[in-house]
Amino acid sequence: MYRPFAQDRRFEAEGCLTLMARGGQITGAIVDGPLALDNAISRRAAEEKGILSPVAGDCQPTARNAT
Repeated sequence: MYRPFAQDRRFEAEGCLTLMARGGQITGAIVDGPLALDNAISRRAAEEKGILSPVAGDCQPTARNAT
């Protein structure tokens, strides 16, 4: 199913998390983004694109069981 605005909503939510972290509402973690996958896992890719981020190339994905 094609969902034209799903991508935009996801980026909007990730942007909100970044702003919340910068405002001190989220503590104990470094939150930045949204970043494309290549920039999240490769500092060199981020540098080549001129992206300045404290988390670029230092991706630490986590997965949790929702149950």
